[in-house]
Amino acid sequence: MNSQASSIKASKKSSNSTPSTQKMWIPEEKQTLLNGLKELCANGWRADNETFRPGHLMELEQYIHKYHPKSALKGGPHIKNKMRYWKKCYRIIALLKTQSGLGV
Repeated sequence: MNSQASSIKASKKSSNSTPSTQKMWIPEEKQTLLNGLKELCANGWRADNETFRPGHLMELEQYIHKYHPKSALKGGPHIKNKMRYWKKCYRIIALLKTQSGLGV
């Protein structure tokens, strides 16, 4: 009975992370995304509450497609998830810096 439950969990886990649903970013696309974020900040797309205005994902998608026309990146799933991942990494590094005195 226990092996059935574990196999069901394994099948659910593998169906969520199939290679067809994951986008592999190339380094040039990541750099273009960073440049696009810098440009949005410079052009006033940043709101007072430290977030971007509505429509920023579409702007970033167009910016990336300008430099990488064959890229299949979309604002909704790909760019949003990459930014969420970067924020998570930044929070972890910032927490480590405050707790360990790293970088002081």
